[in-house]
Formats: sequence, C-alpha cells, structure tokens
Amino acid sequence: MTSTEAADVLEFLAKGIDPTTGEVVAEDNLLHHSMVVRALFMGRHGIAREWV
Repeated sequence: MTSTEAADVLEFLAKGIDPTTGEVVAEDNLLHHSMVVRALFMGRHGIAREWV
C-alpha cells in the first residue's frame, strides 16, 4: 500500500464510508463519533504532508 492509498482509506473512513465497499456505514457505527472523525482526518493530513 502506498502512502496515497493509505491517505485515501483514512479519508473514506473519516467520511463514514467503508473503503472496501464504498457503502456508508450505519449511523451508530463508531466512525460517526466526532473524536474518531477528527483523528482520522488528522492522520490523513499527516500522511499527505509527509509526502509533499
């Protein structure tokens, strides 16, 4: 997996989307918790900055 692919996976997860199927996860899934969303976006942006 490349850093770009990893960043894409994190972005999908942060948006509440299953990266393997493209389907939106259920509303009660932990991916919709604000703390998790923020952490995933921070991870995604951290990866992006490393490879600029």
